[in-house]
Amino acid sequence: MTMPQLLITRFPLESGSGGEEELHFLLADSLLEQKIETILWSSCPAFLRGFRKRKYFALAAFFVPDPTSRISLLLLPITAPILFLQAMVAIPAFWLKKSRTVLMLTFFEKCFLTPVFLLFG
Repeated sequence: MTMPQLLITRFPLESGSGGEEELHFLLADSLLEQKIETILWSSCPAFLRGFRKRKYFALAAFFVPDPTSRISLLLLPITAPILFLQAMVAIPAFWLKKSRTVLMLTFFEKCFLTPVFLLFG
């Protein structure tokens, strides 16, 4: 039997490690004790390093600035399709296991990634 999964998506404006990232590390550690695997898909190098250092699977997204920043909103016709195409490649790798949950924090992620997640059930 495969382990249930939680996928965290995170696309911050600046790379860094702070309270929110620490909360996700604590969540991943706690879930692992319950035999639930946490996976990260992010454009934040510091967050990706932290996840990998803890031996969790982390997949890097490229060319995805903070979706809620002014520049991202202005470039939405460009950034949204790029994120969507990356999702079409990245998400099937996560979607192979039976039980899964997605944690998306921004409205942008929910709007543009939900259709991709729905394609995979």
